[in-house]
Amino acid sequence: MLPNRAVRSRSWFANTILILFILLVFGNLVSTLLECGIGPCADDPVKYEGLLWLRSRFGFLI
Repeated sequence: MLPNRAVRSRSWFANTILILFILLVFGNLVSTLLECGIGPCADDPVKYEGLLWLRSRFGFLI
């Protein structure tokens, strides 16, 4: 993913795809942390453990 200095720069299309991929991975990370928290996920989660932890720890009103 990272260009070698000897290789020609990527096109704007390749840069856009790379940025979208990174945003997708980051979004998946955030949603998983909100659902499961830091520990392992429950088999059948019925509440957002990470979101509840944020509320209790920092007082977020999400």
